[in-house]
Formats: sequence, structure tokens, C-alpha cells
Amino acid sequence: MKKALLFISLFTVLSGFAFSEVLTYLKGRVDSDAILIEWQSGNEVGVLNYTVERSEIKANDFEELGTLSASGNNSAYRYRDASVSEIAPSGTAGGGSKKAPLADLYKYRIKINYEEAVSYSQSITVSRPSSGVKRTWGMIKEMFR
Repeated sequence: MKKALLFISLFTVLSGFAFSEVLTYLKGRVDSDAILIEWQSGNEVGVLNYTVERSEIKANDFEELGTLSASGNNSAYRYRDASVSEIAPSGTAGGGSKKAPLADLYKYRIKINYEEAVSYSQSITVSRPSSGVKRTWGMIKEMFR
């Protein structure tokens, strides 16, 4: 019985190690009015698909944005998150119609979906794209400080 438990524990440890080795890199960058998330796979044995998840920087409640099917070992993937440039409804009392901007920093991670398990990549931080007007105004203000 002890040998069986040792084998199960060793398999769990080795499986967890294999999960973390699936992605060779994960990065994010501003792409016009969106955020582009890019990653590359290594060994995709048993991987069904990848789900891109996002959270605000101060929170840890990731939401699923989209899922891409696994393409095979050493594949490159891209996901474009255009929803960060939208305006979100404000949570004002009385159901007011005021709008609040989305956060300025986000965390992204990849959920790796296997046939019988899931794993998560490390999270990366990416800043929301700002408009050209906002960038220009910020540069003008800096000139007079």
C-alpha cells in the first residue's frame, strides 16, 4: 500500500512539473487600442486548449477571456484583448448611468486545459493602452513641472 501511495505522489509531482514546462514564454504588450498576449508552447502532450484569463492588478479574481485550441508542440499563440479600451459601467448607488474607466494595469495568465487536469502559467502584468491625447497631455504637463 505504501508503494502505491509513493507512486501516486511521485506521479503528481512529476505531472505538476510537466504542466509548468508547457509554455516556453508568455508576454504581453500594447497593440494600438488593445493588449496583445503572446506565448509559445513546448511539449503539448495531453493539452487540449489554452484559456486566456485577466484580472485587475489589485484583485486576484481572474475572468476567462477566450480559448484557443492546442496546435501542437512548439506552436506560437496570440490573443488580442480589445476590451481593455472600453468604458465600464460604474457601480454608483441608485443605478446612475455614469461610466468609469477600466483599470490601468492588468494581470494575465494562461489556463492550460489537459484531458483530465488544468494548470496555470505565471501571471504577467500589462498596462492598458492610453490614447494619444492622454499621452500628449501628460507630456505637456511634465514640461511645466
